[in-house]
Amino acid sequence: MLASAGDVEAALAVLDEAARADPTSKAPWMRKTQMHFQAEHYGAAVVSAQEVLARDPDDHVADSYLVVSSLRIAIGTLARMQGPDGLTGAARAEAERLAASMRQTLGEDILVPQAAQAPQPPAPRPACGPGATGRQRAGPTARFHTIRPVLGAAGRRVRTTTPAGG
Repeated sequence: MLASAGDVEAALAVLDEAARADPTSKAPWMRKTQMHFQAEHYGAAVVSAQEVLARDPDDHVADSYLVVSSLRIAIGTLARMQGPDGLTGAARAEAERLAASMRQTLGEDILVPQAAQAPQPPAPRPACGPGATGRQRAGPTARFHTIRPVLGAAGRRVRTTTPAGG
């Protein structure tokens, strides 16, 4: 089709002709919805999706385009309204009511993802090497000996071992 060649306007004109030729067909409206959505023209995508739904109220794909396009419009508007003079009064109350409805429909975790994952348990220590404990080096049934530095002749440190508990 023409849209794949990059001539979106010409493709939309052809789809308009197809819609006029067969006013009951949802196909040209669905294709227009997809094209507008891909071009990030969400207002036009909403209008086209509503035309699809006027012809087929059970079209879940059109419903999906309608919802996502509407949410993207809303997010863009909210971003522009941030600040002290943003949403106030009745508009804020309505936005809060809609947010509560979205939380109920989509779930809290979708709208407000967890800021951080639960802490991960520490990684297991290596069985040998600098991070290994005595039990890991010697095995689970080994008897432990404590290594204590001792000053030997001429004040040099000497390592000695004593049995565990001793």
